[in-house]
Amino acid sequence: MFSDCRKRNFFGYLSYQINYKPQITKIHKIYVLPDTQGKGIGKKLIQEVEKRAIKEKNKLLILNVNRFNKAVSFYKNMGFSISGSENIDIGKGFLMEDYIMEKEV
Repeated sequence: MFSDCRKRNFFGYLSYQINYKPQITKIHKIYVLPDTQGKGIGKKLIQEVEKRAIKEKNKLLILNVNRFNKAVSFYKNMGFSISGSENIDIGKGFLMEDYIMEKEV
């Protein structure tokens, strides 16, 4: 979670897993409040995960993102590239249509 502890304001949330697979860190979730988007919060969150992944000798960051999400361009600007796509049936006729993105660290 990224926050300004002095003011106790929370701006975003990121969950990740070191060694999701050998030498791979997976970003499972990243959320930044709409009024704080574009102010570097997401960038700082990902940079912190990168530091931790490197410390643990992981070589790759991976994440899934909906193919129609405007965050795809944010991830590309952060150095991620599309390595594949997948459709995940989440039931009741709903489908998650994701890109798989990765970045070497």
